[in-house]
Amino acid sequence: MFKRIFSKKKYVAFLIVVPSLMMTSILETDCPVCEGTGTMSVMPGIENVELTNAESEEIYMARDYCAMYFLYEYNILLSLKNNGPDDVSGWVKLIFRDFKHGSVLDIQYLYIDFPAETHTDYTYIVWFRSGLDAPLMTEVHAELETGEIPDRSCNGTGRVSMNTWPLGKYLRESFQEKERSEQEFRPPIYYDPTTDPDWAEGG
Repeated sequence: MFKRIFSKKKYVAFLIVVPSLMMTSILETDCPVCEGTGTMSVMPGIENVELTNAESEEIYMARDYCAMYFLYEYNILLSLKNNGPDDVSGWVKLIFRDFKHGSVLDIQYLYIDFPAETHTDYTYIVWFRSGLDAPLMTEVHAELETGEIPDRSCNGTGRVSMNTWPLGKYLRESFQEKERSEQEFRPPIYYDPTTDPDWAEGG
């Protein structure tokens, strides 16, 4: 008798557990690692930094006929505010473009330290390279580089099955740390033409 009762309980449990596992593997929810965005930043804390003002002024333009390109020297003024409680380091992306057509001519990056809870002004001299010979017809657009990368824990979809959600929630910080260490944002190295020995000779 007890054998039959036990067998019935196992049968009922089987009918409940197996369909439940099948349903949770089919149904999806927001990924706990990227919070449903499909991407994550490799620079933690940068979300607390705000670019409050950006100004640029072209101060010099040089024609390098030997290399067949033109160099533009710009004075860049940036105002950045870190609203967070921690010091943050990150990149500001400078997009050099033809303001008449909006086409991108060059991109440079500035690495900046943002002290906690501080509003700071920064001034830089930055050179851009272009094939466009158009002095005073260009501009520089500045934006914070968030270093966003696809979240591999959800394949960049922002969605995971419900039966894997608890694991992602529990190991969220470990997943984020691993992704950031493996996919660190590394922009192209900035080349300052004034350090070139041939610069003074004009190519």
